[in-house]
Amino acid sequence: MLNVRLIMLILKRLAVLAMALLLTVPFFIPNQSSGTRSYKEAAGAGATFLAVNQVNVHYQELEYSGDCHCKAPLIVMLHGFGASNFTWRDIAAPLSKFGRVVAFERPAYGFTERPTTWTGENPYGDAFIMKIISRVINRFGGDRKIVLVGHSAGANLAAQYALQNPTRVHSLVLMAPAILASGGLPDWAKPIAYVPQIAHLAPVLVGQIAQYGDAIIRSSFYDQEAITASVLAGYHSPLQIKGWEAALWQATLAPRNADLRVRLSEIQQPTLLITGDQDTIVPTWQTRKLSHLLPNNQIVVVPRAGHLAHEEYPSSVLAAIAKRAGYLF
Repeated sequence: MLNVRLIMLILKRLAVLAMALLLTVPFFIPNQSSGTRSYKEAAGAGATFLAVNQVNVHYQELEYSGDCHCKAPLIVMLHGFGASNFTWRDIAAPLSKFGRVVAFERPAYGFTERPTTWTGENPYGDAFIMKIISRVINRFGGDRKIVLVGHSAGANLAAQYALQNPTRVHSLVLMAPAILASGGLPDWAKPIAYVPQIAHLAPVLVGQIAQYGDAIIRSSFYDQEAITASVLAGYHSPLQIKGWEAALWQATLAPRNADLRVRLSEIQQPTLLITGDQDTIVPTWQTRKLSHLLPNNQIVVVPRAGHLAHEEYPSSVLAAIAKRAGYLF
């Protein structure tokens, strides 16, 4: 009997010790960013920023280069998850033949500022991104037609803005649109994510993206030969920024607009859908399904292209847009 009591006492003490370790050990794991530079240092000399609620948003602008003596549209470009303006490198300049082009990077991506504390609205949430789009349009749009071009998660944001601003947005180009697919943490997991121990460890785990991120890039391309050293370097560049891991975690937790999928029939703007026929990230069938839900759209399927059709076959994507210039611009 004594031995049983002794064993039970030992087990209870071990359980208490295990719980104490579980609650405290995570805080002894150093949460240090792999980045070493500020966002402005990483962006380099000559980088341009637009202040939105005291957050410096990195953007690039290309003036209209076409030959029409008219007020050309403003084309606003929104990149996808884990990307930056680098994704537009082959199509931004050619698109300037149709209008003035402004591409921006939202918080947690590219060379935009990554705030760690804030008052008021969460700078990583969808509502704040809507404010950035409005700020860009007000700054560069004037009375021009507004065309939103979005890829993947950026397409979701472009569609949200068009839904909320039906008289301001003229048309949409949605590439591999992540609209019907769910994204981010499920609602049931978010309370767990705010547990202090989890919150401390999460950026450390997010930092592993730097190790397996190339695999994600490779899965986004069908043509593996298109993934050159310069392409990988372009995607790696924002990882120089100190605190990128914590910012990406904040973006994962940030509030999202959940009503887009049930209000698709309200988006009346002319919409061009573009998908690669080998897209495994946002499967091609989802974009085809989306084309049946939007009232006013045309769809183009790029052969032998993955999630980044505009990077694999920029000439095909540009030709698709040019063919529908009258419809879009």
